[in-house]
Amino acid sequence: MKSVLILDPHLDQAIALAKYFRRFAPGWKIFGGSEAGRRPYFQPDYFIEIIECDFSNPTLGEQFDLIIPSGADSTYQRVSAVGDMALGDLRFTSQSLKAFDKARMLEAAAAAGLAVPETVYDHRSVSRFPVFYKDRREENRLHRNRGIAVNAAVLARLPDPDDLLFQEYIDSPGTYGVGFLARAGDMLTHFTHKETVSLPRTGGAGVIVQRVEDPRLIAAAAKLLHHLGFDGWGLIEFKFCPSRQDYVFMELNAKFWQSLEFALGNNPQFFRMLFGIDYPADKVEKMVFVRRYLMQPWRDRLRHLPRLRGCRVVETEHLVRFYIRHSLPEGVKSLVKNLGQKSK
Repeated sequence: MKSVLILDPHLDQAIALAKYFRRFAPGWKIFGGSEAGRRPYFQPDYFIEIIECDFSNPTLGEQFDLIIPSGADSTYQRVSAVGDMALGDLRFTSQSLKAFDKARMLEAAAAAGLAVPETVYDHRSVSRFPVFYKDRREENRLHRNRGIAVNAAVLARLPDPDDLLFQEYIDSPGTYGVGFLARAGDMLTHFTHKETVSLPRTGGAGVIVQRVEDPRLIAAAAKLLHHLGFDGWGLIEFKFCPSRQDYVFMELNAKFWQSLEFALGNNPQFFRMLFGIDYPADKVEKMVFVRRYLMQPWRDRLRHLPRLRGCRVVETEHLVRFYIRHSLPEGVKSLVKNLGQKSK
């Protein structure tokens, strides 16, 4: 029996990890670790308990057999504090944290021979519209700063433009992701999906994802990982560019990704290599994350209804709690949160 602490337990990828532990390693004790002030209003049933902790505390590992950072904040803080971190036979090294600098990763992708979007770092230098903008660094912000600006007036109204980068707008549907495990730049296993519907629309969390099989995606991801000598896990994202007739590198997310549950069901190698746990593959062609689907504006929900055909539905376990959480007044939500903390 092992005790496991999953950091950032409010994130979808943390819940997916906890769900698979509870299903295929029922004797293991699964805890969630939240930063102060970020405890979920309601505790997902997959966790025995959610505790508040300091992600960068080096002695935290003395209390648990495994500590798994699931999001950007916990991954960056944990690895920065303790150095190389091991899960199973894999290490996530401090060198892999360079992926959090998106400008640096664009330079690395170009050096590796991948197609990259035209990018500028000063909003006053943008000369072509529309233009896509996003944060220069990967962080677990409540509201990530990304979108499409149709003119200079939109750019002028953006908060903290010096923290953004600005890229050519690639007008094609969907975003492609290659989830991977890598050792010393060798991609050990992977799963590839297309994000056909995103929240927000301009890109972010996958709402509807489907399997894709394209050797060019795998080759591009493997080329970048080899160039970086990457150790660890993550997701590499691409857009297909009609004018180039090629996949264009967008970013490397050096963490567990939000649609992780889709990869875990289709490719058991992820859990086998990371945790030594075996289970049969459950081949799923399409998946809808229903909570994210319901978070869309109602017009988008109606527009995307035909895409739901053939989808495996997930995130149904906590829908009642989700609706209560989002419909309660702020004062009541704070009371519920405080009562939950005092009951621990």
